[in-house]
Amino acid sequence: MILIRNETGSITATKTAAGHNSSGVLQPHYLNTPTVNAELDASIRLFQDAIEGIVTRELDQDIVAERLGKTVEELERMRDVAKLAGITTALGLVVENHSDGDDKQPPAAKPLHFYPNDARLTELYLTHRKLRHMQTHYPNIVRFRQEFLPLLAMAKAIGREVFKQHLGPRYWRAARTAAADLRNGKAALPFIE
Repeated sequence: MILIRNETGSITATKTAAGHNSSGVLQPHYLNTPTVNAELDASIRLFQDAIEGIVTRELDQDIVAERLGKTVEELERMRDVAKLAGITTALGLVVENHSDGDDKQPPAAKPLHFYPNDARLTELYLTHRKLRHMQTHYPNIVRFRQEFLPLLAMAKAIGREVFKQHLGPRYWRAARTAAADLRNGKAALPFIE
């Protein structure tokens, strides 16, 4: 029996699928296979590539590409991965708009505006709740970390700003109403895929 952690989602799910009660047998026989190791290495390499793309963004791309044995397009893809994963934003490296007429500079990233009315606070609560549910129940943990964990981080960051602005009582009122609507079948968690 060959188990791929990517297909089962977690060590706990792998234990269940393999019919074992502990991970002592799983680690040497199922989770330490070339397939699982390659999967983990690919995930780590993707993160390393993203960081490499960020670190080298202000250097001469032709020289960097030659020294790293990559193409300029690969360096751009690495920066795109960092941007999509939220690594660039988390590090505070948002692209600045240069108004000196240099057409090669990308446009500035547009700021995120969140207007905390009751409907948006309800959406924030439902989105956060759905992403937390996905974090524990999504079958492919690697995909969750790559594609949905940045969304969870963004929802949490918006929530922190809401509380910094002393809007916690409004948020909790909206959250209680949304939770009651979920229980009564009047609302549903958003579909995020």
